[in-house]
Amino acid sequence: MRATVLIAAAVAAVAGCDDEFGPDIDPFPIPASRAGGPLTLGLRAGDVGPLPALVDTLSPVTLLDPSVPGEPVPAPRRLRATVEVVSAGPEPVARARFDAVPILEHHPCDPSASPCAVGTEPLVAGACPVDPGSDGVRFRAILGGDLLSQTALRVDLRGAGAAVIQLFPDIAGADAHHCRAGDAVIAAALAGGSTIEIEGGEVPLPPTRIPLRACADFDPANASRPSGTDLLLLLATGIGPTVVSESAYRRYAAQVDAACAAEPGLCAGPDARLDPPVPYELLPAACLRLPGVASVARVATLRRIAIVGRTAGEARGPCEERRAVWWMQQGGCAGGADCPCGGGDRRCRAAAAVQFEPGGGIPVAVVPDGHPLLQALRAELRPRQAEVDGLLGLDALRAVRLDIDYPGQRLVVRCAGGDAACTPFTQVFDPNDDTPAGRCPNVD
Repeated sequence: MRATVLIAAAVAAVAGCDDEFGPDIDPFPIPASRAGGPLTLGLRAGDVGPLPALVDTLSPVTLLDPSVPGEPVPAPRRLRATVEVVSAGPEPVARARFDAVPILEHHPCDPSASPCAVGTEPLVAGACPVDPGSDGVRFRAILGGDLLSQTALRVDLRGAGAAVIQLFPDIAGADAHHCRAGDAVIAAALAGGSTIEIEGGEVPLPPTRIPLRACADFDPANASRPSGTDLLLLLATGIGPTVVSESAYRRYAAQVDAACAAEPGLCAGPDARLDPPVPYELLPAACLRLPGVASVARVATLRRIAIVGRTAGEARGPCEERRAVWWMQQGGCAGGADCPCGGGDRRCRAAAAVQFEPGGGIPVAVVPDGHPLLQALRAELRPRQAEVDGLLGLDALRAVRLDIDYPGQRLVVRCAGGDAACTPFTQVFDPNDDTPAGRCPNVD
């Protein structure tokens, strides 16, 4: 894969940290911002900063933007620096330090734009303007997966409009303990990894992408039949909107249209459970700015989306797994229902899931299948992963505490009690036990 393509898409990487003792982390929460969608805080590298930085699980590289408005953009280069994670706000405090780690100095957007920005904004004469408008979130650095993967990252979005992160060596507790506490535990094996050329040498690209099985617009009020659209998304905390490919959106729209035609009232009237999809050609257009690339996208809205685990030995897709865990939480499939367990069984094991249904829906940017970032990600993840359908942005995640346990390669998800924007479904390990705790895995 050509380095120019990867750098333009902000997916280049540098080698991991050589410090055998790992980062120096204090136990205090770090106030962050999610104004405009993405997760941002301050980043200091050596004597530079703190700079406004994206906390981006999609990017496997930590980088600093050295550009100065009105001056030529410097060529990308590698350097070693002590990196500090700094709280957002008027009194920034360093809460984590990575000593003498390799990072990248690079301007990850159009050379004429400084600083770079992420978000969606109106088009100008049918195209993205060179300079980001006021709707974009501007940044001068990215805290990427190369450093984040040395830790466990907690992202707490349960406060109204607020965001707090914490860094830990790992997330304590076995899956069974979290299940009994009502947490959804979803396996998240890190994916990706390659090499690129920078400054005439090959640089490792560590596996830090987090692929998630997702289900768009599953109908929880009628689990007697299959519903929803299966998606494979990469977690991207550095952007606001969820991004899906044109082919994925067309597949979703066709499935919802068919469901609406089959069940009167599903998509119309006061008790409608789904929204009729807007045809792709009629979706409004906007400028979508991602780290490294700006392009024209179409804007849609989903009512709900779920991230779903996988049951060992089962070949169910994410929407059928979502349906299975719903039934098993009820004690098994009802008589006459099309049960997802298979083999005529009415009870079976089912993986954990978390459904997000924020008021006002989930904003989605629909991009062509040939979008350079999607193409670069697909090429990197083949053949171990299926074709990526898009990115799960932070706007979809509400009322949730998300623990990204990089060392344990899992997500531990807890929702704010009583908030319909986030609903957890714990793993069903023993479907014959009728108590929630009893369905969880055994505690050794």
